[in-house]
Amino acid sequence: MRKVLLFAIIAMYAIVSSAKSNKDGEAWIEKSWKEKAKPLVLEEIGTKDLLEFAECCYVFDDIMVVQNYDNSGKHLLEFVDMNAMKIQRQALMIGNGPGEVINAIIINSGKYLTIDDFMKSRFAKIDVAAYLNDKESVITFRDYSFDSQHLDFWDEERFICINPYRFINKKLKINQDEPRFLILEANDEIPHKKDQVEALDINYGDILINKKAGKVCFVSYNTPSIEFYDSNLRPINTLSGPDELNPEYSIRNNYVLSGSDIVRGYFCSTYNDTDIWLAYDGRMLSLMEILDNGGAITSSDSYIFRLDWDGKIRESYRLRKDKKIKSMSIGPNGQLYLACEVEGILKLFKAKP
Repeated sequence: MRKVLLFAIIAMYAIVSSAKSNKDGEAWIEKSWKEKAKPLVLEEIGTKDLLEFAECCYVFDDIMVVQNYDNSGKHLLEFVDMNAMKIQRQALMIGNGPGEVINAIIINSGKYLTIDDFMKSRFAKIDVAAYLNDKESVITFRDYSFDSQHLDFWDEERFICINPYRFINKKLKINQDEPRFLILEANDEIPHKKDQVEALDINYGDILINKKAGKVCFVSYNTPSIEFYDSNLRPINTLSGPDELNPEYSIRNNYVLSGSDIVRGYFCSTYNDTDIWLAYDGRMLSLMEILDNGGAITSSDSYIFRLDWDGKIRESYRLRKDKKIKSMSIGPNGQLYLACEVEGILKLFKAKP
């Protein structure tokens, strides 16, 4: 009888658990989350012609922020009242003058929008609602002097960034088990030892900061993994998978280089205080084929996972390959929005329950 009860408990745990543990602090996402993913039902949102020159867009409550292509001749950012679908504010032109950016990486970060003008090594973060409501407000940049694939503000004086010297690879017999994140001031350089290899190009992903929960999450784009840390940046747990994707690397002049195939794992994220939404592909792609295709990636079905901040997967969805995800947002009442390219045209969709 005790064995029967024990078996029942184990079976119940297997049903509710989102990942299979390998060792302390590490777990593997079960492939069943892909295999049993529900079709994602989408409702298109009419945007008039506001997305005609858009690369992507983000939804913040009843505000849509449109990011236009840098060769569009338009402002890089347009802030739209979604109720009337009218532009309320515009910001940033492409250029090297005052109020202009040369090239920028723009990401939604909770209720904020982050702008990394990496060619000028300066960074800004704006509260979208506050910026739209205060017509006198301006986007203020803070300079930085280090190289990292992703950064954010940690406090009023310091940045949090991805450590480019973290690199662990058994095949190459390299174990640079450095901290995932670094907290740096504007004029700091990346600390490292003289003989360490630099892995800047493969330490790429999103930094998600949840001050309410006291946690930081790193979503790796180079290996299918999701890492959780406490407010002191101490590791809590890591989720790997659901696919085992093992890229090849080489070392040249103390720099880590990717091989002929690259990982297409997690590629987009959005979050709030309760949920994390991740877009996932799960393929190894030929770099040569991508280059021969003009930099375009062959379409395939993608997956969307909803997690909580404890790293438990709550839902999984499948999106057909005719919709290419460009960005994701969480709108009012936790509603998921996706900006997808459909036959070369960007469209905004709302996920239906």
